[in-house]
Amino acid sequence: LREALHQTEKELIDQALIETEGNILQAAKMLGIPRQTLQYKLSKYGKTAE
Repeated sequence: LREALHQTEKELIDQALIETEGNILQAAKMLGIPRQTLQYKLSKYGKTAE
């Protein structure tokens, strides 16, 4: 279950970054989380905003 949640979270983050053309602040707003939380999650999953 935990792995499924992590995978879903990664997919949502990826989609938000695609839709905002890599804008972390806008992606965080879209996801309803603070920018710092999104940056932490990007670091946790080894992703960068492109």
